[in-house]
Amino acid sequence: MGGHVREDCRPCRGGIRYGIDAHYYGATGEQRAGHQVTRLHQAGLHASIRVAGLNDGATLRLGPFDHEAAWLALRAFLGRPMGMPA
Repeated sequence: MGGHVREDCRPCRGGIRYGIDAHYYGATGEQRAGHQVTRLHQAGLHASIRVAGLNDGATLRLGPFDHEAAWLALRAFLGRPMGMPA
């Protein structure tokens, strides 16, 4: 599953909590965002998806989180680095 993704981490609630958005571009954006929601749910995190429009992709939204939870969400989103044992 390839395609362009833009990820934003934004401070909220006075900079002590963080929200994470990932926009998946293109015709397969909604499908790819759905795949990430499944991975995030497996890590115990709630995420929502907003469909941008036909062939415009979708935005996955997480948060707001405290610092530790935001870090966990980023790690779950990115997955394990290539070559790293499970």
